Amino acid sequence: MPLQINYKKIAVSGANVLNLSSQIAAVAGKVINVHGAFLRISGATTIPGTLSFTDGSGGNDLSGPMAIGTGFSNMEIPFSEVPWMTLSGGNALFSNSPTSGAWAGVMIYSLQ
Repeated sequence: MPLQINYKKIAVSGANVLNLSSQIAAVAGKVINVHGAFLRISGATTIPGTLSFTDGSGGNDLSGPMAIGTGFSNMEIPFSEVPWMTLSGGNALFSNSPTSGAWAGVMIYSLQ
């Protein structure tokens, strides 16, 4: 069966869900596989910090802390058919960024 790819636009700041859960919450037992992303960190980011992704709210760390510089910066997770991150069944993908400012972009994912 071919890989069914989904795209989710995101715009968040601080510790926030990436809104993937609202797209799949009614589908019991589905697993989110993240295949790529492009993120743009806003110019309001005044101090260096980190961005990380977790399996659910406060769940397992999926990415480790990824460095964010000051000002505008881009972060790319190149597309791969093999997922970069795989969540537990029924969990949402959460972000955690203790850095001030906002970021937006697109997440590329599939459901299993």
